[in-house]
Order: sequence, then C-alpha cells, then structure tokens
Amino acid sequence: DDDDDDDNDDGDGDNKSNLMTLEDCLELFAVTEKLSEQDSWYCPQCKEFKEATKKMDIWTTPPLLCLHLKRFSIDASSFWADKLETPIHFPIHEKLDMSKHCLKEILKNNKKKEKRANDDDEEEATTFDHFVETASNTFVEKPVRSFCSCFIFILFICIIVIGTGNMDNSDESEYDWNVTEDEYTENDDMLTNLQDRSEVITSNPATRSVALSDLTMIVTYENEKNGNDIFTAANLQRMCKVEAKWFADPDYSNFCPVQNDTTCEDPTESIVAYFYGNDYSTWASSCPLLTDAEVTTSSTYLYNNLSTDAGLIKYGFFSGSDFEKKGYTKRTRSLLRVGGPLEGYTVSLDEDADQEDQQDEYQTFFEQVADEWLDLLGMKGSFMNTVYRDDSVMDGEIRVIWFSWILNLSIFGDIVDTDMAMVSFSILFVWIWMNIHIDSFFIAGVGMFQIFCSLPFGRFFYSIIGQVKYFSILQSLVIFLVLGIGADDVFVLVDAWR
Repeated sequence: DDDDDDDNDDGDGDNKSNLMTLEDCLELFAVTEKLSEQDSWYCPQCKEFKEATKKMDIWTTPPLLCLHLKRFSIDASSFWADKLETPIHFPIHEKLDMSKHCLKEILKNNKKKEKRANDDDEEEATTFDHFVETASNTFVEKPVRSFCSCFIFILFICIIVIGTGNMDNSDESEYDWNVTEDEYTENDDMLTNLQDRSEVITSNPATRSVALSDLTMIVTYENEKNGNDIFTAANLQRMCKVEAKWFADPDYSNFCPVQNDTTCEDPTESIVAYFYGNDYSTWASSCPLLTDAEVTTSSTYLYNNLSTDAGLIKYGFFSGSDFEKKGYTKRTRSLLRVGGPLEGYTVSLDEDADQEDQQDEYQTFFEQVADEWLDLLGMKGSFMNTVYRDDSVMDGEIRVIWFSWILNLSIFGDIVDTDMAMVSFSILFVWIWMNIHIDSFFIAGVGMFQIFCSLPFGRFFYSIIGQVKYFSILQSLVIFLVLGIGADDVFVLVDAWR
C-alpha cells in the first residue's frame, strides 16, 4: 500500500487499526526470538540439544534494495498456514533511512558518540594539558635556562626569609614542652597561680631577702641496696658529703637567703641539717659519723611526729610513701634554697624572669655545685649520652637524684646541642651517599641545596604568607625528615632518568 493509495482507502476499520509501517516490519525482523522445544539448538560442545535464542541483524544494504514481505503465517505445531492481510505502509516519496536498522551503521554511530564525549572531556583539560606540555617542553628543550631560573627564584625567596628574620626561632616559654590540656600541666598552673596570689612581693626587696620558690634544688636519697630504713649513720654521712658541696661552696654566701640582712637562713628543709643541726658551718667541712644513738633518737622523733597532722605537715617532706606500711622510709629528700634579688639587682627572678644577667649568675652557681656532685659520685658521660645518664649510686648504698629548674635548662640545652650536632653528621652522610649512588658531585650538590633551601622556602609560606610566627626549636628537627625526603626525590629522579 503506497502513499498514492491513501485517498482510495475503502474505510475498513480493521485495516486502519492493523496498519503497520515498513519500519515496524524491519524492527520485528531484528527481534530476538526464543526457540521452542521442538526447535532446540544442538550444542557442538555439550553434544546435547539446548534451549536457545535466535536473532537476525542486517549488517549493511546494497545499492539496490529489494524487500520481500512474508505473506503467510505458519503454525509450527500444526503446519497450518494463514494468509496475512495486514496493510503495510511503504514510503515511496519519503526517504527510507536504513542506518538505524543496519548493525554496521549502528556501531559506527556509537563510536562517533563516544568520540564526541571524549572530545568534550579533552576540551575541558586542554588548558591544563597545554600548560603541562609547554612547561615540560621548556624544561626538556632548555634545561640550563630552566635550572638557572628555578635556582635564582628559590635563592631569592630564601634571601627574603632570612633577611627579614623569619628564620629565627620563637622565644621559649614554659609551655613549649608541655601538653597544655594534660592533668599534670593544669595542676601545675593551678599551684603556680595559688603561689602568685599568696606571696606578698615588696617593692625593692633587700638583697637575697626573698627565698625564691622557682630556684630551688631538690635532692632525693634512696636506699638502693636492701630497701631498709635509710636513716643510718653511714647513709647520713653520705648525705652530708653531698649537701656539704652546696653549703661549703665558697660562693654560697652570695646566694643563700638571708635573715636580719646579715646571716644566711637556717636550712630547715635539709634532712642533713635535721640530723646534724642547722649550723652547717660545724659539719659541712668534715661530715663526722654520727653515733647510732644520735641517729635513733632523731629518726624516732621524726617518725613519731609523722603520726600527727601537725607533724605530718612539718616533717612529711622528709618521708616517703612507704612509711605508712613499713613504719620507716627507705627514701628522703632535702630542699636547698637560694635568695633574691642578688647584690646589684633590685628585682628577683620571681618578679621578672627576663633578667638574663641575674639568671646567668644563679645558673653558674647551680652548675658549679652539680659538677662537684658528679665528681663525688663518679658519674661520667659518653659520646651519645649525657653525664646524667650514668648511674648515681653512692658507695653502692644510696641513690642520689637532684633536680632544679634552672639546672634543667642548662642540661636540656646540652642535650639539644648534642642532637643538633647529629644534624651535621646526618647531612654529611646523606651528601656522601648521594655522591656514591648518583656518581655526580654536581647533582648531589644541587640536591643538598634543594634540601637546605626547603626550610626557608617553607617558612616563606608559613611565616610571611600565612603569618604564623611561632616556630620553636623542636620544629627545627624537621630537617631530619627533609633530608630523607629530599634525598629520596633525587634518587627517584636519577633512577627514572637512567
């Protein structure tokens, strides 16, 4: 039924309702058909009949296309044939588009769609790819110019950072090495605030009239050998020899807290003074051996007072926590104080901690006494360990441990200096190993330049751009990480190039 026959239609309602187009026929031709049991497919691998599906496709069309329409419908079970009378609309004056029915054209169109999608994605990345390609070609085609440009740029940034002082470490504070939210730190802050509120600071105090709470030397003694009562005549004589280095020091009279503006205060917080007497001038030079009766009398009085609240407040400092269980203590301690301000100064360190000259004088005295204790105990350091890592047992009987804030600063500085000396060794080792592995003095030198410049280059963004001014000495230890990462970058680059 062509287009010219539309006007001569006899008006058959069934024919109009069953009208099909040639497009419908072509689509039905390519529909997947499930074969019936009678038409089972014989599988050459299984050697059995299997249920299967059948599908026919048109790959392409010839220049002249002939279409044959099926005239009869045959029932496979009865082989009965029925004549098909469904009208088919066949376009004559319209163009018949066979591209959507030919498998070849369908696959071709799908590839075009995929290509257009890929082109859209490539167009979005064109700008970045162009930049990368241009930069890559520049570095490859003009390596000397590229190297010199990068070298000058990095050097310029480093000069700016160093010249503006942004490579300097921040001033140290008491919280540099503390976890601010730790319970110990919070309790220490609470105690410090309480002391600040309770202490009455007079303006222009007399020389050494203020016993400084921050500048104290705490000396702890522990019975090392058998854990018995530490208060024996021999042990007390050993303690006396330790504290005699403090009280008999020629400079002690220039640092001791004074009373009545003339004489040093009695060392009431010294366990040695408790047994030997507060007048240290009578025993500091010789440390005589006390009799067992003298030791027993004093220790018994001490232990008896620990059973009362008032006695616990006064003498509890001299006893360890084991007293409640054992009735005696195997450890004790002394608190050795200095006074302030020193002669020539009007303000003590408790009031103004920025007086470096006065602090240096205190530190010199503390280090002087500590050195004498080290000699007394025979403590020695080694190449990688400080002298304080050595055993501090005296005569194999008692262990002596001392601590002071100002002495801790000095010791900590020595430890940091030792660790920082290892930086030089690490740098030298990395440079030697780079020369061996790369076999190029020039590339190894450039690699070390890259490593050295990474710190000021990073500080440019950290301190100047980001305006983060805090940078402690602990953060400077990042040089060890930079050494490893920088050397690895050079190794990977050279290995990839080879």
